[in-house]
Amino acid sequence: MNVFRRTFSDTAITKNAPITPEEFHTLFLQVWDQIPSRLGLAISGGIDSMALAHLTRTLPSVENGDSELHGFIVDHQVRDGSGEEAEAVAEALNALKITPHVMKMDWGGQTPVRAMETLARVKRYELMAKKSVELKIGRVLLGHHEDDRVETILFRILSASRGEGLATMRAEARMPERYAVYGADELRIGRPLGTVPKSRLISTCEANGIKWFEDQTNKDARLTPRNAIRKLLSEEYDNLPVALQKPSLLALSDRVTSLSEARYTEAQRIIDTDCNIRLNEEWGSLHLTFPERKLETLDIPGQRVMLRVVLLLAQMVSPVRIERKSDVAIKILTSLFRGEVGRTHQASGMGLLWRRSIDGSWTLWRAPMTKRKNSTYQALQNDLVVPTGARRVQWSEWKLWDGRWWMRFRGHPDVVTVRALEPEDMRFVHARGFELVRRKILKTMPKLPPEHNRYTLPIVLVGDKRVALPSMGLSLLDLQNTELKGFKYECKFRSPQ
Repeated sequence: MNVFRRTFSDTAITKNAPITPEEFHTLFLQVWDQIPSRLGLAISGGIDSMALAHLTRTLPSVENGDSELHGFIVDHQVRDGSGEEAEAVAEALNALKITPHVMKMDWGGQTPVRAMETLARVKRYELMAKKSVELKIGRVLLGHHEDDRVETILFRILSASRGEGLATMRAEARMPERYAVYGADELRIGRPLGTVPKSRLISTCEANGIKWFEDQTNKDARLTPRNAIRKLLSEEYDNLPVALQKPSLLALSDRVTSLSEARYTEAQRIIDTDCNIRLNEEWGSLHLTFPERKLETLDIPGQRVMLRVVLLLAQMVSPVRIERKSDVAIKILTSLFRGEVGRTHQASGMGLLWRRSIDGSWTLWRAPMTKRKNSTYQALQNDLVVPTGARRVQWSEWKLWDGRWWMRFRGHPDVVTVRALEPEDMRFVHARGFELVRRKILKTMPKLPPEHNRYTLPIVLVGDKRVALPSMGLSLLDLQNTELKGFKYECKFRSPQ
């Protein structure tokens, strides 16, 4: 689960000079050690992405034909003319001998009014992840530059972020939203322009005759908080306190980022060397031993590392996306570490039950299902439905159920439904004489109360017939049932977030 991350390295640059091919090659190699044979580019058409497209085209292996470039253009479909603009950007990429791919964002018939910027970002990364998997691309470049980093830091300060919340974007990281796309686990993004100011990107495009496209909505300070911050930095920069000017903000973020990376490295070391982790993919549970540590004996940095350990453990099996949920992690850490040794202690949070047994071992398990409306996890429990039709012969697309198991199906004459196991299903298993199935369920069930574990497993139905417990590889079909003889499925537990 080790993730290699690099922060932006310092590069001596002239404020407004165009970026040379040699300099960009150096910047690229500070992100990745070699140029892949197939590389994706996130292209909006703006000055940053068009400069990125031009500069990437000058990389040695691209010029000599050893590496091919694919440009990902997302039509957000939130303003008039966006489709025509996307096609114009595609033509510009063709002129640079970069293969364009225009992807239209689907808002389900209704464009959101609230949090549109955040939702658009999520959908944008999902589209790029899907296209990358389709094209067998493992690396995608983004055009984020130094000014973007400053805007992000100031936005987080104004949003009351503190501590590691002020860490800047990384030069290299896993693709955001990859967890929602099958096959995107190893997809990486790189930001080679992170130490370059926007003024140099403008000079680069002007010096090389590269056309770019201005999105006028980016200039409307009333539209999004980031637009307002951008306007503030451009028009009132000289009036800002020194602490809120670019050098101070970048220095602050770099310090926080370095501290965050050090904590991550130490937390990962603890998990790799001090814990005996056993992932049960059939049940989606995590079992481990943990060296006893009393919170009161740890200094503040030590406690922060332990919080990161809790977050990393949750990312392995939680049905929900884990980000910076420090408040929840603190509650879990306090409950499990301050309890009396030799007694069982239990806490809940981040979609999981956390249980420390008498012997000091831990078990992490998906929190019990709930049918309460507006529940935090209600959306995760919607049934996964795969229609019939052409899918009878071909495999269906991979679908993620409950944020934990990927599944696909073929050979089904009726609609396939995946839902959570229920007590009635267990009575069915007992009544139909599936004794081997029942024994395996009881034998392999983690040592938690039954209502806390067996009823969070998936069960597959074809029409109204119960056919399998897919995570355990158990069939519930009668041997005489020839109607579903050709039915097949594949089930895989997801990778860590």
